[in-house]
Amino acid sequence: MKVKFKTVLPFAIVLAVFFPLIFVSKEATSIFINSFHTPKLDSFFIKTTWLGEGFMLISALLLILVKKTKWIIAFLIGLAIHFIFIQINKLLLFPDVLRPLGYFEAIGKEHLLYRIENLRVYRTTSFPSGHTTGATFGAAFIAFAFKKIRSVSWVMMTLSVFVGLSRIYLIQHFLIDVYFGLLFGFVSAVLAIVLTKRIHKKYAWMNKFLIPKFKHLEVYIEEPDVIEESWNSN
Repeated sequence: MKVKFKTVLPFAIVLAVFFPLIFVSKEATSIFINSFHTPKLDSFFIKTTWLGEGFMLISALLLILVKKTKWIIAFLIGLAIHFIFIQINKLLLFPDVLRPLGYFEAIGKEHLLYRIENLRVYRTTSFPSGHTTGATFGAAFIAFAFKKIRSVSWVMMTLSVFVGLSRIYLIQHFLIDVYFGLLFGFVSAVLAIVLTKRIHKKYAWMNKFLIPKFKHLEVYIEEPDVIEESWNSN
């Protein structure tokens, strides 16, 4: 259970690249991304945003069932951390921050935004993007849990970015909301693993498989080459 550089790298690159953009006018970035609307992109981003509605979290939980119990404990810790991050910011620190539609309506420029017909668009509690936070936590956790799989970090990072872009395209959030959603989600996964690593050796049950029958399945998922070599040798 380690936080390895190769797993962190894709997420770190994305956060570094997007960091300067949070200082660009939020009006400009929202209008720019929203302006690329087409029927196909509408459909694509509506489906993509579903990943942030619990799909990535559920996927992460189901996948780590093949891992040792410590990974499930880490997931639950991270889930709590990411939930606290979101609730503190949305309900306590920034409850009145307007989302794009509410903001543009307040300044009389809502006509500059493209809205998809029959899509519910919210107006308040903009910071941070809960969809992006949840999707990134789930994606980062999968990347850490299955770090032996080649390119898993890059794939998971890409999914997180698309969820974030979908939130801007659908005028549900500003870029800064999405950026900190990415950051909070990633940090939640890192903190969960670091905290669990400090305690799991003290409890033998955490180092056992929750479902013993899945013990060999973990090897198959993470090291398919080993399984293939074993089959070929028989």
